[in-house]
Amino acid sequence: MTTPLVETFSQFGSRFYRGVDGLEDAIGVTSVLKNLDKEFLGYARAKLSGQYAWDHMGSLLPLYSEGEEQAFVDVVKGAATRKWNVARDLGTAVHNIFERLLLGEKIGSVHPEHKGFLEQAEKFVKEFDVEAIHVEKTCWNTRLNYAGTADLFAKVAGETIVLDLKTGASGIFPETALQLAAYANAEFLLEPDGTRLELPQLEGAAALSLRPDTFSVIPCRIDEEVFNVFEHLVGVSKWQRGLSRSVLGPPVQAPNK
Repeated sequence: MTTPLVETFSQFGSRFYRGVDGLEDAIGVTSVLKNLDKEFLGYARAKLSGQYAWDHMGSLLPLYSEGEEQAFVDVVKGAATRKWNVARDLGTAVHNIFERLLLGEKIGSVHPEHKGFLEQAEKFVKEFDVEAIHVEKTCWNTRLNYAGTADLFAKVAGETIVLDLKTGASGIFPETALQLAAYANAEFLLEPDGTRLELPQLEGAAALSLRPDTFSVIPCRIDEEVFNVFEHLVGVSKWQRGLSRSVLGPPVQAPNK
């Protein structure tokens, strides 16, 4: 996960970028994407909870025998969150290493858990002749009032693209194309001090799936059809965080009661 340089805050369960120099606060791209159907996550969470209960029955039985129902339930239901938080923290660490690599910093030694990721990132940079243009820049769109931090704008194999890094074992999901389309359709890049930069003239977009033992570069569509879907999701996010709370009035009494 990318850590934005521009100040952010949370509201209504979403992340917002703090507006500067007359800009309104803008909802984050990843928060907009939360409005996509994620039914499969419910099944995954249930499976992980069940698997945890099976694997840790020895430590859970004392809670059961002592009647500690709430503690038992909390431990089991939190299994997926704990596992996903570990993956999130690993992704953040790898993103930081990737950023330093692209900026030409001397990496030195890294945690053994991160070493394979670094080696694969170095291999990607070398084999695809990557020339970074902008690293970890906040993209801003005032028309739809959204913002998000792109991992990389760069020349990759001779083409200027916007690229997003993913470290999950599940690979690349289709919604990554929506994320990249949002970045590609920003009106400008915003520095933390309010300075606005032009976007590079893009020729495409791609996701980099980075694992400790391999990597793959997945081209992603960012055309008008894809961006239109993201635009609709922005509208849905407005419903979710505010409009839905104002559409129902109080009960009314029958006029002849």
